[in-house]
Amino acid sequence: MKFFYLCFLMLVMTLDLSAQAYTSNDNYTGDWSSDSSWQGGSSPGVTYNADSEVLVLGEISSAVDLFFSKGLLTVRDTLVIYGDLGFGNNGDLYVESTGVLIVLGDLNVGNKVDIAAGGTIIVTGLVNFTGSANQGSFVSTETPSQVYIGGYTGKAPVSDDGGTAVFNCDLPEDEEHDYSECNYGLIDDIEGEDIEDYYKDIICGDSVSPKGIFLE
Repeated sequence: MKFFYLCFLMLVMTLDLSAQAYTSNDNYTGDWSSDSSWQGGSSPGVTYNADSEVLVLGEISSAVDLFFSKGLLTVRDTLVIYGDLGFGNNGDLYVESTGVLIVLGDLNVGNKVDIAAGGTIIVTGLVNFTGSANQGSFVSTETPSQVYIGGYTGKAPVSDDGGTAVFNCDLPEDEEHDYSECNYGLIDDIEGEDIEDYYKDIICGDSVSPKGIFLE
């Protein structure tokens, strides 16, 4: 666990922190594209192209697709995207242990992208990998991971650096999800999990922050 966080601390430190970074308002519910949702009064936009971090606090939602060609997207609380989320070759994603990321669309992952699932990631569509399996990473700090998807295409990263590969399907039975029989889960595997009620609220159009669900 300590190694995992050290890896991502080092990743953040490699970013050009002289570039503008963005932090959403804490204890707040708002829209990604609204300037008022962000400290400093400026939204990062729907296409992010800076070597810096975008940190999501509070409950933020986006009605449009988001794409990170550069930089690090960190989800500490809640981000719901009613569309696709994409990462170019220089973009990375970190969902902290208290974080929830729900993508009601596809997750598009370029080459050399590092994704760390410390918390919950739900992708109702496909996770589309366009890079090499030996480039980049998609790891979790627990097995089975709290990553639930509709399916995936391409070659999933196999690296275990900083955790366990999310797309590892060669784990002991008690470390795999029931439907997928892998470290990642299918959408049906959400049933019975802590996130189930919140996920159903999102699907039904409600908006109740799950903050605190994972703080036991």
